[in-house]
Amino acid sequence: MNPHSEIPNPKSEISIPKSITILIVDDNPDDRTLTILELRRELPGVRTEEVIDSEDLSKSLEKGIFDLVITDYQLRWTDGLKVLQAVKTRYPDCPVIMFTSTGTEEVAVEAMKDGLDDYVLKSPRHFIRLPVAVKACMEKADRRRTQREAEKALQKSEAFIKNILESVGEGFVVIDRDYRIVTANKAFVCQYNIPVENIAGRHCYKVCHQSDRPCYHDEGCMCVAKHTFETGKSHTAIHTHKDKDGKPAYVEVRSYPMKDESGNIVSVIKVSNDITEKRKLENQLRQAQKMEAVGRLAGGIAHDFNNILTITIGYCDILKMDMGEDNPSRADVDQILGASHKAARLTQSLLAFSRQQTIHPEPVRLHEIIQGIKKLLMRLIGEDIEIKTDLQDKNLTIMADSGHIEQVLMNLAANARDAMPDGGTLTIAIDRVELDNGFMKMHGYKEASGLYGLITFSDTGEGMDEETRKKIFEPFFTTKELGRGTGLGLSIIYGIVRQHNGFIDVSSEPGKGTTFKIYLPVIRSAVKKVEQETLPTPKGGTETLLVAEDEESLRELMRIILERSGYKVIEAADGEEAVIKFKQNKETIKLLILDVIMPKKDGKTAYEEIKRIKPDIKTIFASGYGTDIIDRKEIIKTGIEFIQKPIDSTEFIRKVREVLD
Repeated sequence: MNPHSEIPNPKSEISIPKSITILIVDDNPDDRTLTILELRRELPGVRTEEVIDSEDLSKSLEKGIFDLVITDYQLRWTDGLKVLQAVKTRYPDCPVIMFTSTGTEEVAVEAMKDGLDDYVLKSPRHFIRLPVAVKACMEKADRRRTQREAEKALQKSEAFIKNILESVGEGFVVIDRDYRIVTANKAFVCQYNIPVENIAGRHCYKVCHQSDRPCYHDEGCMCVAKHTFETGKSHTAIHTHKDKDGKPAYVEVRSYPMKDESGNIVSVIKVSNDITEKRKLENQLRQAQKMEAVGRLAGGIAHDFNNILTITIGYCDILKMDMGEDNPSRADVDQILGASHKAARLTQSLLAFSRQQTIHPEPVRLHEIIQGIKKLLMRLIGEDIEIKTDLQDKNLTIMADSGHIEQVLMNLAANARDAMPDGGTLTIAIDRVELDNGFMKMHGYKEASGLYGLITFSDTGEGMDEETRKKIFEPFFTTKELGRGTGLGLSIIYGIVRQHNGFIDVSSEPGKGTTFKIYLPVIRSAVKKVEQETLPTPKGGTETLLVAEDEESLRELMRIILERSGYKVIEAADGEEAVIKFKQNKETIKLLILDVIMPKKDGKTAYEEIKRIKPDIKTIFASGYGTDIIDRKEIIKTGIEFIQKPIDSTEFIRKVREVLD
């Protein structure tokens, strides 16, 4: 077809474009001449191309530079029906007129079936009809093209809209007034994992809720489609649907009305978004926030408890100082002190649980850590679970933060307890193992080969399958029911072990229990003596000390202990008062004893102000908070002396004397 031909507007008066080209297929030269003359008379500017044989026809069809074909029926080299078929095969939209004197009615009917646009008898009185037929055919062809272009545009628009609906991740369905699904997009099909042919035509409540009656009959269930049908307004609700396996799936659904030309609602568009994973993440976040709140609470309790313990231990020490060695009440005081020191260790465990201890590794013996926390583990797991230990290697020493290793053991014990609801056996063993490069490579570990301390932690519980075993160290992964676990315990364990340059492995089978193996690098060099040497009774002094402590009873105790050792004490109830008292007595005060956290001014701020007045002032910080608070205040980094509450009276006096000297 001629791509340059103009297409007339079918709504306006028909006019033939001047550049129209007509292919005339006729082997009679006189007829061709008459035809061309008649066309040019009625259609000025028309161009014609003559075809007299099959070769001409092939060339013209190949070039396709024509807008209409006029063909005779009876040709020496073919007939008009074959010409019609050849043209329509290549150019279905090209109008074809059969202009002949040799055709019959049967030929005309057959030609019309093959797509002929008009049939004109070739006779002197019909020549004048040929231009009219050309105009009519061109007009009809133009309408066909316009209609086809509109249909293509509509199909393209529909395909574009469908592509959008199929591309979005939200489920999209159209529901009629009988609550039957008219159509659904791919996301909706995937949400319910049901073939699309099993969705269209079915009631929405059967597909979404697997119910035999509409969901609006169920108490507490808001049917957004019903709401929109009744009110004409969009609506949003959260439904609990069921997937193909019957498991609950949380879906946020929104409905929108579809109206006809009269404004009547004929159907409802329902958009559904699976928020099951979002709900899961929200629950995990809430659990994490609860854990954080519990951690803050535990840290605050530990701080207050440490202050109370300091008072208890301090006054017990004073009682012992005033008693003779043969005083029968001395044993009672020792019992109080023993219980207080156990409570102090419990406080450290509480801080470890709340993760308010920054890692401060030091040489420690594994068997002592396990022995020290064994009683706490027994209380944690309950009486129906037996704890067995194999701690034969007494010299197995690692560089570790004892509080963090204790937290690892506590978390593992809590998991073991949940895996043995009917009781069982928990076994903790330590061993010294030599790991070579082959072992490291086989397990995918990047740590250096060498000597490691192995903690084997085994239970006789329910065990787990391989799929669960692969995920247990992922944050928030839990197999416990809602509200019973955060999914953080094992991920915390993993993080602590990695902080210690170690690694952890787990083996388990359903019904055969679980075994955790924790590998921590062994220290080959000489280690510090864990046993404390007997120290002489600390000496007192006569210097003037400034004690700043916001807890009045604790401040009073510290004053008594220091004064009994000969020191003169100036008291301050907060950091601001400490600065004022120092300015008033800066020539006589030799040592500051500052609580880290105090109202108005904390200990660090008060120290920095005092240091500007007297740069060489000696200082001791004290606190009952976890080491994370202390580290944030950068107390330890400054190299200033620090004592952790609860404070032992003897150690307190010794520390004061050491700093002064």
